[in-house]
Order: sequence, then structure tokens, then C-alpha cells
Amino acid sequence: MVGHQKNMSNHAPKTKPQLIDEAKRREDAERRRKVIKDIVFPCLLEMKQPVGWVKVFLQAFQALVSGTFDERAKITTINDIYPRMHEKLSELFTVSKDDQREEMNRYIKLMDALKEVSVQDFSYASELPRYIDGYFTSLNDKESLEKIDILKIMG
Repeated sequence: MVGHQKNMSNHAPKTKPQLIDEAKRREDAERRRKVIKDIVFPCLLEMKQPVGWVKVFLQAFQALVSGTFDERAKITTINDIYPRMHEKLSELFTVSKDDQREEMNRYIKLMDALKEVSVQDFSYASELPRYIDGYFTSLNDKESLEKIDILKIMG
């Protein structure tokens, strides 16, 4: 592990808000992993269905939850939340640094392209990485879910 540790002596000390934010993100990540490991995965195992079915089922369930939870997403557009999104980007990126300004501009370009798109419609587009994963793993869809080591997936 020693070879993988970062030398922190070259970095400025973190501010209290940064430390609090990091702690919150760690807690959020741990809570979410726990939901998967302790609730979702065991429930899916009990269903005794192939991996392909499970992936589709989870996507369908997410759509059910999202659709039920926030009907307003149908009428709320990216433009409606654009100012707050821009504020958040300004908090995340330092525009005086070329690489960070370039990264922030990528977000803004997509935000501009999506201004008239509803949040709900974009939520479907945000599933594209899952569809890509599904495309590349479709050969394994008939495998048993029991062959998956959840600890390797979740860390």
C-alpha cells in the first residue's frame, strides 16, 4: 500500500468546508454501497433470474421510482435549473486554470444544447452508459447472478 499513497506534503491543507464535503461524500458512498450489498443484491438473488433479466428489471424499477417520485420533472427543463447548475460548476472548477476551464466548458456546452429538454427526458439519456455496458456484456446475460462477486464490483 505504501507505493500507492500520495505524498500530501506538496498539497495545500484542506479547508474545513472541503473536509466536511469529503466526509459527506464518503458517508453517502458508503450508505449507497450498503443499500446495494445488504438490500438490493440479496433481493435480486432471491429472484433467481439471469443477469440480463436483472439489468432490465432494475432499469424498469428505477424508471418506476423516478416517474412516481417527481412528476414535475416532466415540465422542468434544464433551462429552469441552468443558473443553479452553473453556480455548482463554478464551485467545482477553477476557471483560471486552462484544463479546468476547458472541462467546465464541456458541461456548459451540453447544458446549452439541452436547455429545452425536460429533466425527466434527460434522465433517460443519462442511462446511456448502462446501455453501452449492456451492449458489451450481452454475451454474459444468460449467466447466473450467483457467479458475480458483489465485493469485487462494489469494492
